[in-house]
Amino acid sequence: MKRKLMIYFFGNFGTKLLSFVMVPLYTSYVSPEDFGVFDFWITIVNFFIILISLQLYDATYTNILKIKNYNKQIHEVKKRVKIEINTIFSVLTVQIALTLILAVISYMLSYKIMCFSFIIIILNIVFSTLSQGIARGFEENKLMATSGFFMSLVTLVVTLYLVKYDKYLLFDKLDSLFIGQITGLVTANVFLFFVLVKKGIINRSTFKLSEKNIFKLHLKTLLSFSLPMIPNALSWWIMNVSDRFIIIEFLSSAHNGIYAMANKLPSLIFMVNTIYNLAWQDEAIKNANSAEAHNIYSKQLFIYVYMQFGFLILFTLFLPIFAPYILKNEFSDSIKYVPLLTLAAVFSGISSFYGTFYFSTGKTKGAFYTSMWGAIVNIIFNLVLIKYIGLYAPVISTIISFLLMFLLRSFEFKKRLRIKIPVFSLVTLTSVFFFLYFIIY
Repeated sequence: MKRKLMIYFFGNFGTKLLSFVMVPLYTSYVSPEDFGVFDFWITIVNFFIILISLQLYDATYTNILKIKNYNKQIHEVKKRVKIEINTIFSVLTVQIALTLILAVISYMLSYKIMCFSFIIIILNIVFSTLSQGIARGFEENKLMATSGFFMSLVTLVVTLYLVKYDKYLLFDKLDSLFIGQITGLVTANVFLFFVLVKKGIINRSTFKLSEKNIFKLHLKTLLSFSLPMIPNALSWWIMNVSDRFIIIEFLSSAHNGIYAMANKLPSLIFMVNTIYNLAWQDEAIKNANSAEAHNIYSKQLFIYVYMQFGFLILFTLFLPIFAPYILKNEFSDSIKYVPLLTLAAVFSGISSFYGTFYFSTGKTKGAFYTSMWGAIVNIIFNLVLIKYIGLYAPVISTIISFLLMFLLRSFEFKKRLRIKIPVFSLVTLTSVFFFLYFIIY
């Protein structure tokens, strides 16, 4: 697992570092109003990605990894993986065709932003499901990390050029943000596709339809895993996006821009979450049936909690030093929300850690119920508080909703896997954070 952590670290560190570098870019050249509109549309894009993709990424990665690890005969592995990829590609073809039709209709009706959005949806589906899902299933972790870095680099360079020189181009700043995103995804998709072809993972037979009976069997296997994840993903989307809708309805797009920018800085802790969870997910699936599973999971949870809170406390201490160089102009007010949103990211990360158990045990329906309650609580607290405390309402509701998800999942898996929850450590570390926050901010 240490080797995987290092690979994921270098790949994701570069990706998240570039995302972090984009924060002063946005605050220097883009207004809160434009960024608020862009952020709102990206949330709409994420909603359609969940529905159209059928959450095939998780099913693709998990199924291929299980085929490789649970089968001993090389011939059988190659045969089953080939059919698996064939089935995935067949489903993706239909998904992309339908989305492309919607993009053409949007273009014909002169709805430029909608057209951009549908293109991003198509590219995201191809990137995450076909390319990244297959690469990760084959444990091509270096390849996956490299493609993510290239995507972020190209997005940064193109976006920077377009928003800085928009006066001399045909695009305004809002269009430039979309075009930068699209260019980065195209680059990553092309890179991943050709490398997978070169390695022989994807070939001509991938694009041939399987026999009807075999196709139905593998499609059923894929969908039985992925479909229960759709309500779960939608619940996460509601939890993250309901804030945006409520802010725009009760406050303004500019407020949404400030809130969205405040959410950008906790991306550093999301980097830690992503790196650890990517490596841990592989190990959790492999050790799911082990007699020592509860000891392995308890140990990893203990390490994860201290790693998360260690980062949170250091981030809270040093944020006032570097924030003025990043949160410029009208975005400077967002600094007071950043540490609290980072705490929410910590609880989100621990909740995702427990979410790994749903993948390893195959009981994906449980993920939906816990996410659903988190989403409901988030909306209720948002609506009740926003008139009284403004932007603090979505911040507080986000913390409470992710904390609730973590507690629900921890109680559920404590019964199944006898995992020890470090309650004393969690209470102590959270108290230390709030003590520092009230002193510094």
